[in-house]
Amino acid sequence: MNLYVVDASMAGKWLLPGASEPLQQQAVSLLRQSVDRQVRLVVPDFFWIEVTNPLCKAIRIGRCTRPAAEMAWSALRRHEIPTLSALPVLDSALDKAILYGRSVYDSIYLALALETGGKLVTAHEKLVKAAGVRLPVIWLGAI
Repeated sequence: MNLYVVDASMAGKWLLPGASEPLQQQAVSLLRQSVDRQVRLVVPDFFWIEVTNPLCKAIRIGRCTRPAAEMAWSALRRHEIPTLSALPVLDSALDKAILYGRSVYDSIYLALALETGGKLVTAHEKLVKAAGVRLPVIWLGAI
């Protein structure tokens, strides 16, 4: 079974869908595959903090209502995506952040993919371009 580390860019597609949201169908399909146990998803612990900020922002700018955001948040939490501590991979993430010119946040996802033997799935094209040739990174649009 394929193991995928998913980042906050994926959660944005799950939590705040819209008719014009790029790659939403691919993101939802991957989540369904997880529910159907065709693939396994994992996230670092700070993923849950990172994904709540766009929800808060969406409420502030009127993209969605607070009840809609709370329902989406609850639905995502019910998926019980396994969560791993970022601390053990922080040294590796720092190294990758420096080497590939990415944020430590993005690099934690990369390091976690390497540590677990999985692949990072992301909607961040810049991250894929920076590290995708050398590291196990898949752009969501390629799924």
